[in-house]
Amino acid sequence: MIELKISEVILRERKKQNMTQEALAEALGVSPQAVSHWERGGYPDITMLPSIANLFGITVDELLGNDPLSKELEYSDFYNQLDAIENDIESVRFAIEYYRKNPKDYQVGNVLSELIMDLDKEKRRAYLPILREVCERIINECSWQWCRQNAIRRMCAVCSDDEYEKWYAMCPDDYSANRREVFEERLWVQEKWDESRLQFDINNLSILLHFLSRKHRNRAHPERACAWYMNQMRVIEFLGKDGKIPEAWLGKYSDLHFRAACSSFGMGRVEEGYRLLETAFSLYEIWTAIPTGTALEVGDISLFGGVKVLKDQFRLLLPNGEYDYHCVDGCFYDSKEFMYCVMTVDHGWEWFDSVRNDERFQDFVKRAKAYACHT
Repeated sequence: MIELKISEVILRERKKQNMTQEALAEALGVSPQAVSHWERGGYPDITMLPSIANLFGITVDELLGNDPLSKELEYSDFYNQLDAIENDIESVRFAIEYYRKNPKDYQVGNVLSELIMDLDKEKRRAYLPILREVCERIINECSWQWCRQNAIRRMCAVCSDDEYEKWYAMCPDDYSANRREVFEERLWVQEKWDESRLQFDINNLSILLHFLSRKHRNRAHPERACAWYMNQMRVIEFLGKDGKIPEAWLGKYSDLHFRAACSSFGMGRVEEGYRLLETAFSLYEIWTAIPTGTALEVGDISLFGGVKVLKDQFRLLLPNGEYDYHCVDGCFYDSKEFMYCVMTVDHGWEWFDSVRNDERFQDFVKRAKAYACHT
């Protein structure tokens, strides 16, 4: 049940209009005792609400304290009081008290569930029933997707193992709800700190791999394509130190230069295209010299925790000596035939067409053919 604010509103509006209780009672045709009763927390008869609201020049919702401004003031008061509480358990208790008065206030329910999740494992245990109640209410009744998603993730984190699949199946289809991130959060809530951190490092690499490997939508738009490849290059450059690219990314870095060269030719920037092409080939020579199966650094330990990738394999080498997998093709593989194929195909890669007959371009084709024939 929503807590009504009628008594506060009547008192406030009466004083705003400089009316005594007797004057208000006379205007409404009730006794002064009735007005006094209302202002001390009693409720007028429901049939009186329109008359009272009209007299004050407000809506019935405003009289009930259910209008947007009243709700905004109420939230402000709630958050101000909450911020003043320094003890985590007292904060939870205060939020529970407020929630009990306003169980359909899903914003408050979301705050309460977050406060409970922030408790350590032992303190949290006592509040799991109320957490479940709040989350289930939000999931079943709230239309605000953000609140629903938070509730689902929190249940995934704290539920028993036999319930996990049920809650996980409710996760919305977005990047923040992928299985590995949900599992990372679950490990953290279970206070398996090292395991959660390791999953965090793996997930960071997976997110980066997804970004660097997803197909762009810049066909027939060489300017956008070139900018896309250049920005991906900058991301890889950020991963290294002192201008040095981590070895694991040399193949992808070469590939991005190759594709940016093609885009540059498509824009008529011939000299820029050849500079990029030369860099692509020089990098690729270094990349192909690295033996298959070599464990390669992917970047700063603060980003990836020492996780390494194995060249030409769908595997990660973890700091504890165990192996995990990645499912992204193209970043850590040699594709010795790729450059030669796309530089000589009859259809596709049309941005090369403007230079295919150039002597310089044909020299690069010969180099690409040598890579393709090398075993």
